[in-house]
Amino acid sequence: MVFGNSRTDFINTNTLTKLALTAMFAVLTSTAGAVTLNETSKILALDAAPGDNFGSSTAASGNIAVVGARGDDDAGASSGSAYVFDTTTGNQLFKLTAADAAAGDSFGVSVAVSGNTAIVGALFDADAGLDSGSAYLFDTTTGNQSFKLTAADAAAEDFFGASVAISGNTAIVGADENDGVGIDAGAAYLFDTTTGNQLFKLTASDAAEDDGFGNSVALSGTTAIVGAHFDNNMGSAYLFDTTTGNQLLKLTASDAALADGFGSSVAISGNIAIVGADYNDDAGNNSGSAYLFDTTTGNQLFKLTASDAEAHDQFGLSVAISGNMAIVGAPFNDDAGNISGSAYVFDVTTGNELFKLAASDASTSDVFGFAVALSGNIAVAGPTLEGVIGSPTSSVYLFDVPLSGDFDLDGDVDGADFLKWQRGESPAPLSASDLALWEANFGTTTAPATSSATSVPEPSSLLLGSLAAVGLLLRRRVAG
Repeated sequence: MVFGNSRTDFINTNTLTKLALTAMFAVLTSTAGAVTLNETSKILALDAAPGDNFGSSTAASGNIAVVGARGDDDAGASSGSAYVFDTTTGNQLFKLTAADAAAGDSFGVSVAVSGNTAIVGALFDADAGLDSGSAYLFDTTTGNQSFKLTAADAAAEDFFGASVAISGNTAIVGADENDGVGIDAGAAYLFDTTTGNQLFKLTASDAAEDDGFGNSVALSGTTAIVGAHFDNNMGSAYLFDTTTGNQLLKLTASDAALADGFGSSVAISGNIAIVGADYNDDAGNNSGSAYLFDTTTGNQLFKLTASDAEAHDQFGLSVAISGNMAIVGAPFNDDAGNISGSAYVFDVTTGNELFKLAASDASTSDVFGFAVALSGNIAVAGPTLEGVIGSPTSSVYLFDVPLSGDFDLDGDVDGADFLKWQRGESPAPLSASDLALWEANFGTTTAPATSSATSVPEPSSLLLGSLAAVGLLLRRRVAG
């Protein structure tokens, strides 16, 4: 049987095509995790200074990245600041500071951005007592502050602003030491970003002392996720409907264990959530892991671990998700020296590791991966040199992550990519979702479909030729 160059020939040989695609997937996924990507650009604050902790928090939306610098001293020691960057150029657009900035506020400890609105947390602000905390909304097109957010029941040592997130016109702020339902049980608050008004206070239905509910938060559409990393000494996360404030589901790991820290980080995109458990011990003490969940059912989809996981890496300390990709930070990985750090990109449809991210100038004590963000195929990771430790001025890195299967990096997955794979020139593995889309669309007479990650083109002669070659190899292997 010979492959032809017409659509009819392709459809008639669909069975062999499936076998070829299956064979390719088996080969490609067997090498997943072997590819390391270095940054496309490195960004620094224009007024960088030692001790600023630039990069200890990051966020991205569209072509905008926001980077926190909680140790900046413009309004006094550790008053804090945040910076807005254009990810297409790496240029700094604005420096953000609070209108009422004061020493010790740690403005920038947490950051988030959605569209043209950014939110910045300042957990040590003292408006309602020592360390009551606050958060601020900014217009990223002008750099102007829009609102200051505080809890309606703000109290000393709530740490409101320890975590923040935003989606559309809704923002969420965590206060993980709020005592409303028990000492340090924690809470989170929803706000309308167009008015600055508080909408709901969120607490867990099974709240207990020392849960730390609100230590991590995330939003997507009308669903919020809130981490409680000390719940039952194992950790958990909760899903809420932002339109009602009602709790929907409680998420726990299928292999939950004491002191895993499940919920230390959370992120959500569409119907998929990711939860970090940086103290999980699968590959040694505190090697770390992360879990993917279906937010409509609460079902765990995959458990993620690094292909080169080792003790004390704390994989899962930071997580982010966008479309079909997720990124997980492992800031205490030792590849380039003690706690130099790294980050990993995964396909959320399969749970497969796609890439490992590393700074080209990685060195000891960088804690790269302490903070990560993802928007489309632009990944943000940092910091270097400061993070947890503090030393010289620090920086953050931007990565252009290839679409799964986009071997020629042109933004589409097509026959040219198959040809590069056939020649051994592919920089990345294919995902099951890519192969399923190809198979579904090349085996039907309907118009090509599109996914959120890439387009599915009409079959080209390059694609058909590549598939023919793979089919021939497969038949020879079977015959032999």
